[in-house]
Amino acid sequence: MRLFARLAVASFVLSSLISYGVGGLIARAGATQSGPTFFVNAATDNASTYATDCTVSTNTDCGIDDAINEFNQDTTVGNVDTIIFASTVPTFTVTDPTMITNTTSGVSLSVEGNGQSETTVSGNGVNTVFAINGSHVSISGLTITDGDGDASNFGGGGAVSVAPYTASVRVSDDTISNNTSDDGQGGAVFVGTDSGTSMTNDTFSDNTALDGGEGGAVFINNDTDLVTMTNDTLLD
Repeated sequence: MRLFARLAVASFVLSSLISYGVGGLIARAGATQSGPTFFVNAATDNASTYATDCTVSTNTDCGIDDAINEFNQDTTVGNVDTIIFASTVPTFTVTDPTMITNTTSGVSLSVEGNGQSETTVSGNGVNTVFAINGSHVSISGLTITDGDGDASNFGGGGAVSVAPYTASVRVSDDTISNNTSDDGQGGAVFVGTDSGTSMTNDTFSDNTALDGGEGGAVFINNDTDLVTMTNDTLLD
């Protein structure tokens, strides 16, 4: 199984440092300020309609999908929004995924788990967990598992799928395991053309690209100079 691939050329990577030469990927022009914090307290998404009280710390109905929906509506230039997870819920399941699509100038999102052993986000075996299109996003402190991407979702990526020409994405201090891509590329992570992406201190294991796909862990579609992997561990 190929763990890492770029287009049709695949490499088996087990080194602790892989770098293609880009630095702080979440840097933005102009002043920034703290934006709203969205509290994910529900173990599953609100299937019938979006919750609207995710900024209330005591809410009982805000799932991941609901928090992403509220972030997508933030139009305050320079806001750095945050999604945090209730420490009393060990596993959050994405049942009705919403793509991260906020392209307002200078707006960014930080998705912050409580630690890899404390916060698990699951795609339930049927969904890409985080699909990102055009936004500045950082994702840290999670176990991301049981995601299932396919070629129709930009090209693959069961855990994280980054659309072509997306602003910047940082994935750090996560465990990314047991994800698949059906008829697509990158069982765990797919990075589209011209998308700045960094992966740091992550552990990849048991991720698979099915049906002839390349990159069991990571697939980079062109432009490897925009992608860094630093101190990551890639396992079968």
